[in-house]
Amino acid sequence: MYPAFQHFQEVVAAHPESGQHIKQEGSGYVTRCPSCGKNRFSFTDGDRGVVMDCFSGGCSTEAICEALGVKMSQLFHDYSSEAGSDCGQPQPPRTTTTSVARNKQLPQATAGPSRKRAEHDSDPAPDPVAGKKVHKTVGKAFAALGWSLQKSGTLPEAESLPHKTYTYFYADGSVACIVCRYNFTTADGGRDKTYRQVTRVKDDGWQCLMIKDNRPLYGLLDVLDTEIKKPLPSGGRAFLTGLPEITSRKTVYVNEGEKAAAALRVLGVLSVSPSNGAKSPQKTDWRPLNGLRIVILPDNDESGENFAKRVIRLLRQQCPQSAIEVRKFADDPEFADDIQSKDDAADWCEFYERRDRNELLQKLVSLPDRSAEYPETAEQATTVVSRGEPLANHETETTKEDGGDGKETVVTTPLSLQEIKENLHAATGGWPKVTRGRLFVHEGDEDVRFLESPHQLFAWIGSRMNAPPHFKRDSFLHTKEEFYQHLIFESEEFSRVETFPEFPQQADVYYAHRELETGDGSHLEKMLDYFLPATDADRTLIKSMICTLVSGIEYGQRPLFVISSPDRNAGKTSLAQNVSLLVGGFLKWSERQDFDKFGARLLSSEGRAKRVVLIDNVKSGRFSHDELESVITLETISGRQNNVGESSRQNNLNWILTVNGPSMSRDISTRAIPIQIRMPKRRDDYTESVRSFIREHLWDILEDCIAELQRPVQDVSGSTRFDSWDRGVLKRLEGAGDVLQVIASRQGGMDVDFKESGDVESYFDEKLSELGYLPETDIILIPNDVATEWFENVVGRRVGTSKMKRDLNRMIDAGHVTRMHDARNSKMRGIGWNGVTSFEHCDVEDRILKQEGDDFNKRRGF
Repeated sequence: MYPAFQHFQEVVAAHPESGQHIKQEGSGYVTRCPSCGKNRFSFTDGDRGVVMDCFSGGCSTEAICEALGVKMSQLFHDYSSEAGSDCGQPQPPRTTTTSVARNKQLPQATAGPSRKRAEHDSDPAPDPVAGKKVHKTVGKAFAALGWSLQKSGTLPEAESLPHKTYTYFYADGSVACIVCRYNFTTADGGRDKTYRQVTRVKDDGWQCLMIKDNRPLYGLLDVLDTEIKKPLPSGGRAFLTGLPEITSRKTVYVNEGEKAAAALRVLGVLSVSPSNGAKSPQKTDWRPLNGLRIVILPDNDESGENFAKRVIRLLRQQCPQSAIEVRKFADDPEFADDIQSKDDAADWCEFYERRDRNELLQKLVSLPDRSAEYPETAEQATTVVSRGEPLANHETETTKEDGGDGKETVVTTPLSLQEIKENLHAATGGWPKVTRGRLFVHEGDEDVRFLESPHQLFAWIGSRMNAPPHFKRDSFLHTKEEFYQHLIFESEEFSRVETFPEFPQQADVYYAHRELETGDGSHLEKMLDYFLPATDADRTLIKSMICTLVSGIEYGQRPLFVISSPDRNAGKTSLAQNVSLLVGGFLKWSERQDFDKFGARLLSSEGRAKRVVLIDNVKSGRFSHDELESVITLETISGRQNNVGESSRQNNLNWILTVNGPSMSRDISTRAIPIQIRMPKRRDDYTESVRSFIREHLWDILEDCIAELQRPVQDVSGSTRFDSWDRGVLKRLEGAGDVLQVIASRQGGMDVDFKESGDVESYFDEKLSELGYLPETDIILIPNDVATEWFENVVGRRVGTSKMKRDLNRMIDAGHVTRMHDARNSKMRGIGWNGVTSFEHCDVEDRILKQEGDDFNKRRGF
């Protein structure tokens, strides 16, 4: 078929409405003259070229070629001399038309202007491959293909042109590539075929190579239902009257080759095929089919069966919303008697070429679905890798090339990230797992190992599977880095990893410790014997502190344990440190340390492994800390983690504070569980003895703690601020009722706000009386400077105006101070004294000055 004749067919195919003016006669067409638009015109594909004849005799060949949008050289077989505009393939018409075209019934397809540079980047065509010649026209690319096939001896000189071409389009309607089919005679005299491809590259160049990956489907524009350009089969009867409309856009038929897809398209159904057939369907982008009902029609041979399996796997990865079916023409009883090896949809259509189209459609849809014969999920289709076999990102399959020599080819099929993960987990028992974006493994009695990079991951895989991983590098295969990130996103995830037990266990926590047995309580009691609590209630409180370390109560529901003693060097710090050894030690924090910096330690890898924070040997006569008050009851602790940024951890921390004489703000005291100890009888080896006992019987003690936490909750009155701790720990211990009473009594004794509030109100009453006021009735505005001085005199420390107001407001809110409030007028701010008169006294400073004279000014710095 000569280029001009094929170009004429393309114009007709792209504009089916012109079919009413065109008739087929013999090997050509009869229509109106494209030049004058009036007379009878014949267009015939002859033996030596295209024969054109305008019966009026007035139109020259040059005028007709110009009206058609072709060149004179395209009328003949010589592609290499002066190939015309993209010929030899079914190219849809461009938006611009030739100005001299007169026949309005036959729209023209012209080469059109060159793309502007601004369009270069938006062109989906790939960049030219370095080292490969770029041809300016598709005709020259065809000539190069023919020459190479002649040089190899595949084609004789007389058969240098492709016998069939199939055009692939990108989603935007632009040409992607043209697949050329060449028929040739084999050495034994038989007939065979081979395929070559020319690909459009940026700036409308052409190269004799295949698109590397993400190849579009043959028939893509039918799937996308574009109205601009249709991917019609090249040549054939379908061109003469236009293809039928698509009967349904909900079902698409997938074929192994373009010829089969084109044959089914004539029936008016969506029909597609991947580039390069069964050899590399993995390089095709199947995503446009997502959501459609997909019917695979494999060829009747082993290659077709492998094609179906591979395409099913690819579709399940890329088209998760699609229903997939498999139908085989061998199940057509009428066709089965005549079926041959490799028969496909084209052979089936040819067998029924004299049948009505509707009858063929009915036969097609009545073929039984064979999808049940294939794995139902992508995971079932995965080849499980066992120990001793390498983990790979691909599978290989040996197939035979089409052609006379039967050369074997190794076909590489990529595995999805999910399939690789399933292979790894099947061989390793589900490892690795992930916590906070970090992969970790824990096998047997080994410690938990974190895999912080792809190198560490694949080193572990090689060691675990006793074979080095086989990850080939190719553009269509997943890399080690991609697999590493996929495992982080898709592996079983835990909020944290714990090497020590908790009861009850949290569902989202991975516990990397040995199996526990039920303890009898003896080892826990022996540990308690090393300490000297002040009372029996304090022994129970120490036990509750130890059990809290392994309790799985709600986050942010653990009290502050305050260990105190009237004796110096009674072992308060030693008690806290020894208890923390049961769960891996402690982090130390000072009340003078910046809490934001300490928060970064809590979020570090070392800090996350700790359950105990020790605030040791507090010196303040009145301990108060706003950040500590808040963090104790937070469910999640957030902050900035070094080298990471914003981060958080679940608040399973146990706070222990040691102090000689606890005096605390009300907010701290209500969060505290006070424990009192006495000076024990020490011996030289005391410290080593207690720690040696803990090391030797660590798991026995932990098992005893779990046994205590498994006891039923006692029905006793009273509670602390932490209801979850009461029910989960304290009320499961013997003597919980008495202990709750001790806690309540001691908390009141520690509440310095309660004691100070009464002193503050009494002191202010006394000072106002000295100044001649009647505190029982007068309303008085006390300036901030004066109120701060009086407040500091009561509490015995410098606090400043802001702290004074904050502490005083806390006393007011708690109901401990009732006769004072924050107040202001147009001249001053201060503390208001409540009275019953209607007049407000604002002369406090004047009365003090009159009473004290220069001493008052000196105190104020005047």
